Amino acid sequence: MIEVVAEALGKKVESKKVNEGYGRLIAEARSEMKLLLDLSDDQVYRTAPPEIAGGIVRMRRGEVLKRPGYDGVYGKVSVLPGLLADI
Repeated sequence: MIEVVAEALGKKVESKKVNEGYGRLIAEARSEMKLLLDLSDDQVYRTAPPEIAGGIVRMRRGEVLKRPGYDGVYGKVSVLPGLLADI
């Protein structure tokens, strides 16, 4: 889930801003599993900023963009439209 936050913010997973945002989301939702599985889509949008909430909802629906890997290069997955082209 932290990857969704990082992608929405356009930062690396290790960044301070991503970790702070992730921590706030988990504190608000009470757990990552609850945020990913139990809250309704409307509750997710009330809990998270729109870009992050949209990524979570699309991930739940399986609406992800995939770029396959090749020759030792890992594939990439994106939950935000338009970003996979930039990867």
